Amino acid sequence: MEILIKETNQVISEQEFRNLYFNTSFPAILSEDILTDFGAVAILEGPQATSTSPYEYSFRDGIQEINGKYFTKYSLGPIFVDTEDKTAAEQETEYRARIDEQQATSIRNTRNQLLKDSDWTQISDATVNKEVWLAYRQTLRDITLQEGFPFNITWPTQP
Repeated sequence: MEILIKETNQVISEQEFRNLYFNTSFPAILSEDILTDFGAVAILEGPQATSTSPYEYSFRDGIQEINGKYFTKYSLGPIFVDTEDKTAAEQETEYRARIDEQQATSIRNTRNQLLKDSDWTQISDATVNKEVWLAYRQTLRDITLQEGFPFNITWPTQP
């Protein structure tokens, strides 16, 4: 649990609060009344910010008061700002390229493992329909050519 000391607007952990008042014997669970007596309030967990974009993530962005209660506040990021070295747009372009490459590498690794797992189907004495397995394996190889690659792909069904 996090606690807001109202006088200073300082956010501290429960342990830090207990250490702040080390001569006080608190119960195992700090009630709202106890915190109020010490000029503090509990910070409740607020909802995560949600996005459907693979380029955004939810990050804690302070606290906010809603109807007299305090909640963690979450925003979507990353947030880019102009610097002496790069503009915000340049930073975002580099970030998106890095995320794309990480996702593409992950998909290729999964594809390579699926190909490896099906190598046995291509040995001469395998009693499987080789044409069906060849088509499956070719579809795996072509996964990087799909329209939504690397984030929206359709995996072939193993025969």
